[in-house]
Amino acid sequence: MTIMAAASREGKTLRDVVFAAGAAAREAAAQYGADKVVNATVGCYAGDDEKLACLPVVEQLYRSLPMSDFITYAPPLGLEGYRQAVIDETFEGCRPDGYVDAVATSGGTGAIHIAIANYSEVGDVVLTTDWRWNIYDCLCQEIGRDLHTFSMMDDQGHFNTAAFSAAVSNILRRQDSLLLILNTPANNPTGFALSDTEWADVLEVCRLHEKNGKRISILVDIAYI
Repeated sequence: MTIMAAASREGKTLRDVVFAAGAAAREAAAQYGADKVVNATVGCYAGDDEKLACLPVVEQLYRSLPMSDFITYAPPLGLEGYRQAVIDETFEGCRPDGYVDAVATSGGTGAIHIAIANYSEVGDVVLTTDWRWNIYDCLCQEIGRDLHTFSMMDDQGHFNTAAFSAAVSNILRRQDSLLLILNTPANNPTGFALSDTEWADVLEVCRLHEKNGKRISILVDIAYI
């Protein structure tokens, strides 16, 4: 057998634990009956029939658009009106007093990939919490980054600022910049959200290192906001 893929790509596999659990739930429903199995694995909007559903207003809007809006090319950065609408929808009345811009991506996963590629160097360590979506690991590995984690919650169930600070300090002894990924609010898979006070602690740790010439970028994964 001749393998056409590059040697560095041979044996490449991906197993998403959420989709694997979903498949197991569907198999169990087929075996034991759907009334005996609750499949709560994938955070999708479903109807009473447990099938994937769409908000009626969304479907109505899509079907009212002219076909040319579906099939025409969009600029690489995304349509200007769309980008501004995303900014308005994201921040609502809490828009920060600073430079704000947006770029279209191929979904939330695409946004994470772009952030990793553009705010970290090849060979860098990227930092996130121990409770995380495991695709973070794959996205980092795919483009030559190394994902490290810290304990997200302390014994009282609060954000573990001490563990976070120690992890940041350790990494920045070896590299000059750091990309931090925080999935909040509604962390996947815990539902945890940083409070305003905990956010202030995170920013204080970052400012401390920035005063010493380090660069820290924070990717806030708000997929479940």
